[in-house]
Amino acid sequence: GVAPPLPRDAAAFRALLDAGRGALAARYDATVELAREILTEAHEVRAALAAADSPAFRDAVDEARSWLDALLPEQFLVATPDAWLDELPRYLKAATRRLAGLQGNVERDRARIVELAEWAERLDQGRAAGVTGTEVWNACRWLLEEYRVSLFDQSLGTRVAVSPKRLRRAFAALDERIALGAG
Repeated sequence: GVAPPLPRDAAAFRALLDAGRGALAARYDATVELAREILTEAHEVRAALAAADSPAFRDAVDEARSWLDALLPEQFLVATPDAWLDELPRYLKAATRRLAGLQGNVERDRARIVELAEWAERLDQGRAAGVTGTEVWNACRWLLEEYRVSLFDQSLGTRVAVSPKRLRRAFAALDERIALGAG
């Protein structure tokens, strides 16, 4: 919507402030509910990590634990772009289901770990080049999360269409941005 005009006097300021209080309270309540949902799903992932903690599943557990730490840094509510914050519960649910389905799928999971590591390495190259937070880096970051869901639990769906071809195209733009930043 269109922003209201700036207040010109004390009465207009108070009216604008009063109008905003309701919106702020609603936003606060929605954020608290989302944080509760995210933390509940994160607890489920941690329980799945503990349940899968055996030598046969070591690679998957280590990768999932590292991914969880990256997805939910200490300040995740602030660090995660608003456009993607609502997606965190789905990402976490996919991780829980992945870990629960490791039995009989270890080799397939290892192949996925290798594939994801290649994309993550390219994100790290962008981080090292100082392009973290740019539009192109964020596009790659969150497209990779969507791809992760498509690999580990297609039934959850993805917010955007994702495929290796789309990842290659997005990461080519990141490579260009890195080259521009470095040159």
